Amino acid sequence: KVDPCNGTLALTAFAGVRRLELMISASPESFSENIFVPTTNGFSQDPGSSESHSALAVVRLYDRRSRPEEYAIFRHAALEFGGEYNCRARTSTATTVAAAPAFVVPQKLHTQQPRVRPMREARVSHLARQ
Repeated sequence: KVDPCNGTLALTAFAGVRRLELMISASPESFSENIFVPTTNGFSQDPGSSESHSALAVVRLYDRRSRPEEYAIFRHAALEFGGEYNCRARTSTATTVAAAPAFVVPQKLHTQQPRVRPMREARVSHLARQ
């Protein structure tokens, strides 16, 4: 689910019987003004792109029984919406995207779901570099 005007992105990926969820959210006020992006006619701000560098990203991995297996939280993540997904470039006649459900990150995931274990530091570092 993509909701650029509310600054949220939620993805779910499946690999066999496992499921990975990625949720990224940033305050709409934290997004930049339109920036230039490459197009077939050179660089343009129309529709351009808008970005935030203060997003919160949550990655959760579930086992084959849909039980939480691992998770990672990234603060100060980058989130960018461009092209048709750029809310700042939309006109009043543009089609709006239905609001994605808000998600709340519990302060202590492991206390609410005892079977969840955080990803090892090496694995988190590996994910952050990609």
